[in-house]
Amino acid sequence: MARNRRDLGTTLRRTRLQVLDGRSRLGRLWCDSQRQLIEDLGGEDQLSPAQAHMIACAADHVVKIASLLPRALGGDTIASRALDQANEDLRRALAALGIKSKTNGRSEHLGDHLARHYGKPERAA
Repeated sequence: MARNRRDLGTTLRRTRLQVLDGRSRLGRLWCDSQRQLIEDLGGEDQLSPAQAHMIACAADHVVKIASLLPRALGGDTIASRALDQANEDLRRALAALGIKSKTNGRSEHLGDHLARHYGKPERAA
């Protein structure tokens, strides 16, 4: 679990290396996300270079969300905030591609949602 921002940064850099490899779970997720977005937008021959870049950025955000989610669900507040930011970044990237969100406005913070549904997590002493 990332204890501070430096640990989280190291975790995210390690995640990025796994994505570049393409053989890991996260690498396959990145490729699949990119492929699905390309298909949704009509295929590679229909994309501008700017759209191709935005698709790669969106796939990066999908992978970041997948790598942060277990830590955020484990109670790591720094990862939870980073997860919120990654979700917002993904929403913006998809909006720039013309793909609309199914929700209106910003959703509540993950920590607030979990606290509302499951109560506050107990902290180890």
